[in-house]
Amino acid sequence: MNESTNKSVPTIRVADNTENPCLLVLKQKGYELRQWFIRDADGEYEQHFDAVKDGRKFSAERAEEVLGLAVMWETRGEDWQTRADEPDMIDRLYPQSNTYDAKGRVVEIGDEDVGRRA
Repeated sequence: MNESTNKSVPTIRVADNTENPCLLVLKQKGYELRQWFIRDADGEYEQHFDAVKDGRKFSAERAEEVLGLAVMWETRGEDWQTRADEPDMIDRLYPQSNTYDAKGRVVEIGDEDVGRRA
């Protein structure tokens, strides 16, 4: 058995404890941060964040999303959009994507019902 299979693999999922570390990373990377809200007709508030650096602004409802947009731009630059020669990653990922029921059991993989698999 491979030794790496015995080690716990860290999993990070967007949750209440990921917002502040994402904002800290953006600040560390030199972004100016802004938080703002939209209040709807029912008086409910929707939170938003902006990260601004070098005249570029990244904006989203969650700090995790803003960090993702900023890192995407840092990695891909001005040519950040999908180019004609690049694969559509959703098309590649979807056939192996799992759908879970309320008890955490896999019920579909891609478009295929797991119960129909031989």
